[in-house]
Amino acid sequence: MKQLFDRIPDRLFSPLSGGNRRIYAALILDLYPLFFDQIHSDVFPSRETVRHEIEERLAVMSVIWQEEADQSSVGESDSTPAVMAYRRLLRAGWFEEENEGYQVRVTVPPAVGTLWASPHFSQPRP
Repeated sequence: MKQLFDRIPDRLFSPLSGGNRRIYAALILDLYPLFFDQIHSDVFPSRETVRHEIEERLAVMSVIWQEEADQSSVGESDSTPAVMAYRRLLRAGWFEEENEGYQVRVTVPPAVGTLWASPHFSQPRP
């Protein structure tokens, strides 16, 4: 277990410490299939697909989003809860973006994938 925590980013669990921690916990669990239940393991979703999936999950949850200090939104006109959640998970290290031509694909770092695939994360939610 120590080796895993040596490889994951220090800020990985930071989304789970704020006012929206329950929302982030649910998102992290709900987004697992998007990255790991694909027909082809080498196909990663686009940034737009991940943002749309977050938006859909937030709508289903019907939760009240608490405003967060989002340093990366300066100058960006789109600051919906889904976009802010995506950016926060990206900055925390849950996702990485890779350019594939004109498309931006979202991948999961190997250490995060290992953590995500552990029995505590991959068990179905009640």
